Order: sequence, then C-alpha cells, then structure tokens
Amino acid sequence: MTKEKLLKLRKQLKAKKPDFIREDYQKRACIPLPWRRPRGLHSKMRHRFAGHRALVHPSYGSPAAVRGLHPSGFEPILIHTLNELSKLDAKTQGAILGSTLGLPRRMALLTQAKQLGVRVLNVKDVDAELKAAQDSIIARKEAKTKVTKEKETKAKEKEAKTKKPELAQKVTEEEKKKQDKQEKDKVLTQRSA
Repeated sequence: MTKEKLLKLRKQLKAKKPDFIREDYQKRACIPLPWRRPRGLHSKMRHRFAGHRALVHPSYGSPAAVRGLHPSGFEPILIHTLNELSKLDAKTQGAILGSTLGLPRRMALLTQAKQLGVRVLNVKDVDAELKAAQDSIIARKEAKTKVTKEKETKAKEKEAKTKKPELAQKVTEEEKKKQDKQEKDKVLTQRSA
C-alpha cells in the first residue's frame, strides 16, 4: 500500500479506537487519568468482561510504515536552532518549532525554513506568521516608546511641582519682608508725626 492509503487507514483505525484511561478513574479523584495496566486480582477490566473498558492491545496500533508520522506524511523533527534545521531532509522530514523559542529566533527559523523548502508542521501559514511577528515587534517598540515618554512627562511634572513650592516660599518670604518693612515704615512715620 502507498503511504497516502496507509495514512487514511490509520485515520480510520484511530476513529474506532477507544480512549484508554485508567480503571476506576471516574470513581475517585485521587486516581490520575493516564493509562495503567489493571493488576487487581478480581479486576473486571483485566478479565475483559463485557461492558468494561478495553485493554491496550497491539491490534489497536497503526500500520508500521506510517507509525509516528504527522498526518501530512512527514516525519516530525523538533527544532530549536538553525543548525538543526539545516540538517533536515525536506522531502521526508518536517520541522516542529520548539515552544520555548523567543520571537526573534522563531522568525529566523521560519525564514530559513522557507528558503530551504522545509515544511513547518506546527505553523499553518509561514508568511502570515512572519507578518504577525513583525507587527508584534513594531507594536512592542511603540508601546515601549510610549511608556518612556509617559515616564519622562511624569518626571518633569514632579520636578515642576517640587520647584513651584520652593519658588512660592521664596516669593512669600520676599513679600513678608516687604510687608514687615512697610509696617516698620508706617510705625516710624506715625511716631515722627
């Protein structure tokens, strides 16, 4: 069978496959969900009694030729660096970008993958992803400049507020001196008269 037919067959088999969860998972909150083989002496699931969950069995497996492949038919390879990306075979392997990548390195990997003709399996549209990344970088820069401008204006306002009371105090001190001088002059003029 060809790879495409095997991938279709795998999809059909997976649609029929039951969910393999742990025995009595639904009864107690302390039992975790992931599959564990039932080992109980009287376990109905281990004995494969009717009406109980199915056990994991090799017959549920996918065809060996397409086992572990991406639905597109490529072998998924996890990528974190440009060196790892350059080693990929574009015909049989597809890149999966690591989730811990930062935006600049992610952009670099996407552009390199586009140049090499390597398919990125966890990105739907490479061009749209690159455009969105560039837009977000521009938005971040604008936000950063806006925040710095706001900080500068607040600092200037704070300086102006701190300087104004000093000026006001100086003005009031000068006015008090003038008033005192005028009062003294009045008193002196009244005595002399």
